[in-house]
Amino acid sequence: MKNKKLFAIMFAVLITLLFLPIVQGCFNIFHFEPLQGAYVKTSKPALTFDNYANGKYQANIEKYVSENHGFREPIIRIYNQYLWDFYKKTYADDVVRGKNGWLFFNKNVESYYGTFQHRYFSDNYVAKNAYDINIRTLNKLRHVLQEVGIEFLAYISPDKCFVFPELIPEMERDTSTIDICSYYMDNFERNEFPCLEMTEMFCQFRDTMRYNPFSPYGAHWNFSSVYAADSLFRFIENIRGINLPDIKISNYRKYDKAAYKKNLGDFDIEWLLNLSREFDHSDYEYYEGDVDIVSDSTHTKPSILFIGNSFLIHITDFLNFGDVFENPRLWYYNKTAYDLTDLSDRPVDDFDFLDEILKSDYIVVFCGDTQLYKMSFGFAGKALVSFCIPDSIYKAKVDYLCKKYNYSEAKANEIIYTNPEVFDELKGNSIPKICNAKALEKARQHNRIDSNN
Repeated sequence: MKNKKLFAIMFAVLITLLFLPIVQGCFNIFHFEPLQGAYVKTSKPALTFDNYANGKYQANIEKYVSENHGFREPIIRIYNQYLWDFYKKTYADDVVRGKNGWLFFNKNVESYYGTFQHRYFSDNYVAKNAYDINIRTLNKLRHVLQEVGIEFLAYISPDKCFVFPELIPEMERDTSTIDICSYYMDNFERNEFPCLEMTEMFCQFRDTMRYNPFSPYGAHWNFSSVYAADSLFRFIENIRGINLPDIKISNYRKYDKAAYKKNLGDFDIEWLLNLSREFDHSDYEYYEGDVDIVSDSTHTKPSILFIGNSFLIHITDFLNFGDVFENPRLWYYNKTAYDLTDLSDRPVDDFDFLDEILKSDYIVVFCGDTQLYKMSFGFAGKALVSFCIPDSIYKAKVDYLCKKYNYSEAKANEIIYTNPEVFDELKGNSIPKICNAKALEKARQHNRIDSNN
């Protein structure tokens, strides 16, 4: 009798375990913290005779079910925790473990050791050619924008691996590749292109701060971003001799429990591991402070457009760009447009490209060391073409590329924006003139040039 009861209980438990994930997947009874990381969500495939006959339905439904079964989040976290505890392994893309438990992105480690270049370029000749085109495009655009009263400059955010090189994992160094940051900075200096590179500054004050300017478990800067923002504001001031509002920092304090969740940049790599329990953060002290923007009648608030990465978004954790600039905007990787006063966002393509440029007093390209090879994320090439190439010539080039290479229109645009020197008018180092009738008309509407020109 006891054996029958035990068997019945075990059978009931087994049935429950078998069907509970199905019930959870259908009705979402329990709510779990979503997994971190970027991925493309698989939509539920439609069942048709053709899809079933060629096997596509079976493959797609298997992928869909694997991404949507009940208890997916806790099961993955438990398994990831097992791998991390026993083997120090992770399936998180590009995350590597450094010394003393510090976490890094592998691409940044590769950049430090000189091997990152191999990801995108076959040799130094190809890499240098791409860098040179990018640098010339940025420099030409700066001179073109100055014709309409707009300052164009660059800002390179600090790299955690270069600030704390003693904590990165050991890797073979490749000294034959081009040091991309030095190459860009040397060329910028030669062309008198304004660029502020922050890694050197962070290396200088990392040991004098009361806290680490980077967390052991994060990729981005923390409260140190306020000092970086102040350096950027002063740099912008010096270009035209204006006076921006000042940053005042007070009431330094250690994080409380709520602040651990608010300051995402300190733990964003850790969260990408998707573990079932948090790391022990007690060995490191995290600080923040109150940030006030001080402004008076001597200060000006110019309009600004940033083309950049997530480092700039993290500055908004501590200060409001609307207190310093008029109409501050970020085009995140030149794809998503953020209003930096409230962080509302829309696709960049929703806006009139030339209007957004011409309503700006300053445009700042904001990127990191591993993004220099595509600095401005296609913005500079598109802007240069939009100002300097008549629409008829531009359309003819797009049609030519589509016809000759069987490109889509989107692919042809990508080729042009990456290398605007496909146009004879934009080749070499000479500075082009504004020749696009639409750009000239919009510049007049924005009072950027004399209406008689």
